Amino acid sequence: MKLMHRLLPHSVLTLLLTLTWVLIVNSFTLNSLVFGFLLGLLIPFLTQPFWPQQLRMKHPVKIAAYILIVIWDIVVANITV
Repeated sequence: MKLMHRLLPHSVLTLLLTLTWVLIVNSFTLNSLVFGFLLGLLIPFLTQPFWPQQLRMKHPVKIAAYILIVIWDIVVANITV
């Protein structure tokens, strides 16, 4: 477990950075996925000394509900335009 924590200090951040890179590039290819994953590994690894402790999701259901509300608002705003 310590090896996994050392390789992926912030695993959720790694996944979010990878997903963000693929969305920014607007191309779901193996190259963009691999490069996004490398960025997802590199950025948390380099910024690890600035994080005092591992972040924990206290209420994942509330976070998911908030994300759904934001997506709904985006869809409604695009329809009304």
